[in-house]
Parts: sequence; C-alpha cells; structure tokens
Amino acid sequence: MGTGSCTTPSRPPPRSCPRCWWRWRRACRVAPPSPSAPSPATKPDAALKGRTGSIETHSEPRRGRVTSAAAGNPRPGERSMVQWGIRGKLLAGFGVVLALLLLVGGIGWKNTRLFSRDLRSLYVDRLQPVVQLSNAQTALYELRLAARAYATADGQERQQLKASRDKWVKQIEDNLNAYKATYLVQAEKDLLAMWEQGYLAYLKTVDQVFVLEDQGNSTQADFLRRGEGQRAFERAMNSLNGLFDVQTRVAERVYRDAASTASFSEKLLTGAMAAAVVAGLVVAFLVARGVARGVRSVQTLMASISEHEASAIEQGLAAMAGNDLTVEVRPVTQPIARYGRDEVGQMTAAANAMLAKLHTALDGYEQARRNLQGLVGQIQRAAGDVAESSGQLGQAANQTGTAVQQVSSAVQGIAAGAQDNSASAQRTNEAMLA
Repeated sequence: MGTGSCTTPSRPPPRSCPRCWWRWRRACRVAPPSPSAPSPATKPDAALKGRTGSIETHSEPRRGRVTSAAAGNPRPGERSMVQWGIRGKLLAGFGVVLALLLLVGGIGWKNTRLFSRDLRSLYVDRLQPVVQLSNAQTALYELRLAARAYATADGQERQQLKASRDKWVKQIEDNLNAYKATYLVQAEKDLLAMWEQGYLAYLKTVDQVFVLEDQGNSTQADFLRRGEGQRAFERAMNSLNGLFDVQTRVAERVYRDAASTASFSEKLLTGAMAAAVVAGLVVAFLVARGVARGVRSVQTLMASISEHEASAIEQGLAAMAGNDLTVEVRPVTQPIARYGRDEVGQMTAAANAMLAKLHTALDGYEQARRNLQGLVGQIQRAAGDVAESSGQLGQAANQTGTAVQQVSSAVQGIAAGAQDNSASAQRTNEAMLA
C-alpha cells in the first residue's frame, strides 16, 4: 500500500464495497495501488526487456462527463431528499401541489361564503331596512295628507280618512318594528329614540286635530296642525332621514369591506395558484434532474469502462497471446461517489459493484502477468546456466579424450618396449642354448 498520515487500520476494506474502499483511500490520503510496479522477487531479467508497452488509461476528463464524483457525502440539506425513492419524491411533490390546490379551493369556498354573507348583509340588514324606512316615510306623508284633508271632508270622507289613519299607523309601526329587529348600530338606536318622541307627538297631534275638526273648531285644529304638529312631524322626518344617512354610510362601509375582501382574495388565490404551478414545476424539475443525472453518471461510467478498462484488458490479452508479457493494464475509472437511495441510486450502486469486481479482475490479471513474467525470467536464467554447464562439460570431455590418447600412446610405447625386451630375451636364450 502507499504511505499516508492516517490513524485508520492499515488493512483496507474489501473492494466488494466500493464506497467503503474509496472513503478509506481518501481518508488515508493513500495513492491507489499501482499494479505496474513489480515486486523485487518478480523483477524480469534484463534479457526480457525487449519491447515494452504500458497501456495508460489516464485521460483528461471530458467536459460534461463525470468520471469521478466529488468526494464527500450529500450535504445535510440534501440528505433527506436524495434518500427518497422516485415514488416518494413524486408523491411528496404532487402532494404539495394537491395541498396548494386544496388551499386554493378552500380560499375560494371561504371567500364565497364571505361574499354571500356580505350580500346577505347588504340585502337583509341594509337594503330591507331602507325599504322599511321608505315605507314608514311614505305612510307618515300619507298620514299628514289625511290630517290636512280631514278639515275639508264631509262625514263619510272623514270616516274613510280615520280608517286610512289606522292603516298608515299600522304600516308605520310594522315597518319600524321590522327595522328594529335588524342589526342596529348605536347611531341607529339614538335616532330611533328621537323618532319615537317625534312620531308619538305627531300622532297625538293628528288625533287632536281630528277631534277638534269633529267639534267644529277648525281654527284651533289648523293652528295645532301648523304649529305643534308641524314641529313633531319635522322631528320624526329628520329621524327617518338620519336613519337613511346611517344606512348609506353602513352600506358604503360594507361595500368597501367586500371590495377589500375581494381584492385580498384575488391576490391570495393568484399567489396560491402561482405557488402551485411553481411547486409543480420545481418537483418535475428535481425529479427529472435526479433521474437524468443518475442515468448520465451511469452512462458515463459505462462509457469510461468500455473506453479504458475493456480496451486495456483486450490489448493486454492480445499481447499475452503474442508472448508479450510487458503490456500493463491499470484500472482508472473511479466509482460514482455520490448517489441517492432511489431506484436510480440502486442502479448506480450496482454499476459501482460491477466496477469494483472489474478492478479486482484487472488486479488479478496484472498479478498473473507479473508472475508469468517472473517465471519466464527464471526459466531463461536456468536455461543459460544449463548451457554454460554444458560447455564446461564438453571442454572437460575434450581434455579427458586428450589424456586418454596420451595414455594410450604411452601404453602402446610400453607394449612395444615389452615386445622388444621379449624378443631380446628370446634371442639371448637361444644364444645360450646354442
């Protein structure tokens, strides 16, 4: 392994877990193991260093392609989102959109009720009271006309005017009682108190006028009608006019409130609909970006494997088939370090696991190549030693042959000398016998 300032165990985790292995390597700041550096025990002989070819799979990262993800885990703000599945993201996103749509519907329903209440307030509490005041005012005018016409009427007409007086009084009281049953502000209560005083005084004056006219006292009746009766009528009429003014002001205030509520509701509905649209677009964008980014990362990883590792192992095996053990294969493509837990993240994890197994296979290939290279070197060195021993053995054989020849010559000389000695002895023996 390499060297580094790390307090973690020197033994790395298995490569079957790519994320653990790469985290351990980054934490220890250790360079990745270089399969190209052979051990001293397997260092090839100098005679094997003919043609060398090292397949380097390092290349500049292409723009737009990710061959290695940035180190580190997702930020805390991203952790909860990346751990969701695609189904969870879609459910959450469209749940937010549906919640906003429900909010829009709730706002519309609430505002519809508010508008209905305001319309009811305008019709029941404001329009109907205005109609009631108008009917009471008309009846009061009719009562005044009946009091004036009573002076010039005959007996039968006076009976009709008295009957009409009862009808107008009943109409006034019915309308005012209905008006009092509605919602009243303090100003209306004060004006109704003034109305009661003026109306009762005027009604009393009308009854006195009828009595005086029946008694034939027309002058006193006319004086009462023009004096106290006129003042009581004006007080009652002023009270009704004041009630009309109050109704107008209250109606204007209700209208302004309704207009303000409508404006606020319009803005709120517009904002809620805009938020729903934005939320839908954001959710669609995030889901689409997450899926596209994960698929693009896996696609880039596969393209890098095809371009680098697969091509390198193909060339290495071809060189090995051609009796060339000097071609090195180095795994370079790094796993995707950051991915979620959704379906795309699971696909990314599977791609990382495949890459880890491929790197393990490349390491095995490189180890086998170095072992074969060392074995071939040993065989060649052994063959050289055998050849040298064979030469020395031949030289010794030559020397032995020469010595044998010399011994043979000496033996032959000795044999010849022996024959000469034998012949000489025979001749000596023959001479002695003779």
